[in-house]
Amino acid sequence: MKKMLLLAALIGTFALTAPAATWQGTCDLSFQVTETMNRKFGGTGAAEAFTVDVAANGAVQAASWKMEVQPGKLSTKKEARDKEMHKMFRLPEFATATGEVKAFDLATLSKEAGATNQLPFTLTIIGVSQDLTAAVTNVKDDGSKLTFDADFTIDMKTFDLKPKVLLGVFKVRNEVPVRASFTLTR
Repeated sequence: MKKMLLLAALIGTFALTAPAATWQGTCDLSFQVTETMNRKFGGTGAAEAFTVDVAANGAVQAASWKMEVQPGKLSTKKEARDKEMHKMFRLPEFATATGEVKAFDLATLSKEAGATNQLPFTLTIIGVSQDLTAAVTNVKDDGSKLTFDADFTIDMKTFDLKPKVLLGVFKVRNEVPVRASFTLTR
């Protein structure tokens, strides 16, 4: 009897975690860097296309995905600055950074104007992982695709990122705000 209950529990657990659907995902990135004396510059990039596994259990839509970003493709539109940024990411040794979301309930995303949701994820840069939470806004769902923005801040010291200091004076602030704009297509 105990074996049958254990088997039933295992099957039930598998049924809750097995993907009911696979969606396609894209993500465009933008970041804003502040230098000494409050000079700012921005940059952009994109994740490689990724898949999203969605397991449905009643009203819960638990989505999991892992996306990869190639830091060598991040751009500030200034060649010299980009070259130094790519050195900071220790290319080619660490050619990929990842963001991973596990079992996030898509059904909890509020589509109301001005609403902010929380998206927990794990970010890995140059082999260092950190659990972060992004503020999710601008949620739109047209039935075939779900779009939203996820804003978070990277603490460069946490990831052992060391940007170049110019003339011993001009340096960038440790905190870098990032916006990830997602499109998840059913």
